[in-house]
Amino acid sequence: MLTHFFHERDCCTLVRPTEQEKNLQTLIKLPESELRQEFVQEMNRLKTKVAVKAKVKCMNGHPLNGPMLIQLANSYI
Repeated sequence: MLTHFFHERDCCTLVRPTEQEKNLQTLIKLPESELRQEFVQEMNRLKTKVAVKAKVKCMNGHPLNGPMLIQLANSYI
């Protein structure tokens, strides 16, 4: 069913963010300097890939911006 909504799919693997087992539980709190350099580089490449491939959401032929998307979501709620 999900493949119906996501026609184009892709995946990638990332190296382990840190060698320290205890740090894996609190990754969100770690500064970038404490993460493995390879992970940071791969994550930056992934962010760029997602940003480049992301298509502008449109409704009735008009591109949606942030406030319009929020208004649309509120109308569904």
